[in-house]
Amino acid sequence: MSASAPLERTTSVADHPKRLIELSISERTVRRLYLVIFAMNALVILVTALSDLKAGIARLGVVLWFDLKLEGNIAVWYSSALLLITAFAALAVAANPPPLLHPYRHRVVWCLAAAFFAGLSVDETAQLHETVGRIFAKRIGHIEWLTGGDKPTFMWVIVFLPAIVLFVFVLRIAAQSLRAYRRSRNLTLVAAGCWLGVIAAEVVQSQLVRFSRDRSIQGVLEEGLEILGAAFFFVAFVEYLLSMQLRRPEHGVNN
Repeated sequence: MSASAPLERTTSVADHPKRLIELSISERTVRRLYLVIFAMNALVILVTALSDLKAGIARLGVVLWFDLKLEGNIAVWYSSALLLITAFAALAVAANPPPLLHPYRHRVVWCLAAAFFAGLSVDETAQLHETVGRIFAKRIGHIEWLTGGDKPTFMWVIVFLPAIVLFVFVLRIAAQSLRAYRRSRNLTLVAAGCWLGVIAAEVVQSQLVRFSRDRSIQGVLEEGLEILGAAFFFVAFVEYLLSMQLRRPEHGVNN
């Protein structure tokens, strides 16, 4: 090599851990999917806001199918499906560890994350957290500052607090594994912030119920943050997969 030749960074085989799944994703298709997801998010958040504000249109039969506060409707099924595809995206991230990172640790963390998302998808349609909250209140009793007599469903915050802490810990490690992929890391942190806001909104709602206060737009804040968080998680994971696809040696792009 001559002295004037430009220096190129080479990537060794050791820098690229073996991938369990080789993905080939069309960026155009992915962008269209993003548009569909955020358009659907906007629709269900708008309908839920109208429902909170007691707008007459929100009580129409067709519109009720898109109210996130209700159960067994299109909005809930969509939210569950979004969490499920996010779980699959997390599994794909687990199968594609970044260069210069211990692949086993990466896969364990991201498989745990995928399991959490899959569990949340099941909970979205089966209402497990509300059921558990009622059972806990019946067996253990009410916590005065969290529940208001006949409203024990907020007790799930206490029951699932260890799982919530573990989930936050797993997400923290997962975000660290994406530190070289700034867009994915930042979107993951934004999504985690949305979901922490859901917990805060749930506690605030319990106090409003306890003191018989008007909850007004409390429902759309809680449900809206939840569905936005899921969307941001999905985008973060898929953006990472797109970056990994571009950084494969066969694409001729090095880190």
